[in-house]
Amino acid sequence: MKLVFVLLIFLNSCGTATKQESQQLDSLDTETKDQMAIKKELPKVEADCEKCDIAVVRKTEEQLSSLSDDLLGTFLCSFDKKCYSNVEYTEYSNEVLYKVLVEHPQKLVKAIESIEVQNNGAMIIYSEISSPLLDYDYDDLITTFQETEGNSTVKKAIIDALRKAKEG
Repeated sequence: MKLVFVLLIFLNSCGTATKQESQQLDSLDTETKDQMAIKKELPKVEADCEKCDIAVVRKTEEQLSSLSDDLLGTFLCSFDKKCYSNVEYTEYSNEVLYKVLVEHPQKLVKAIESIEVQNNGAMIIYSEISSPLLDYDYDDLITTFQETEGNSTVKKAIIDALRKAKEG
């Protein structure tokens, strides 16, 4: 009989925990719910992708005219500080990154926003933008990003990196 009573108390407490969790979820403020909704809308950028992968850079360049969110995310994920020792990757990826800047500014803003939400930062991308290996029309790119829709924080970071690149 005691065993049945103990089981009833245990089962009742399990139900209470579920109710408490439900109440906690219901009490989330609107801003947190909005952030969760935004996170679900953003393309997923994998943190555990292959770093310094020249094949991904090549595929990104080849599919530039019809660049998918997934491929762009994989491309951006391939950047890493350890890639600086790989000269071929560094030069090629920087060149392709600038092609993406020119051809897909809004998509790039969205992808970088996803990186920031999911992986707490995209500083390596901003660093690459601020250190181009070729000359570009920075004023035109800055204007493009000023007029592009998207996350204002990400756009500002890109514009700041482009201004740094322009200074040279």
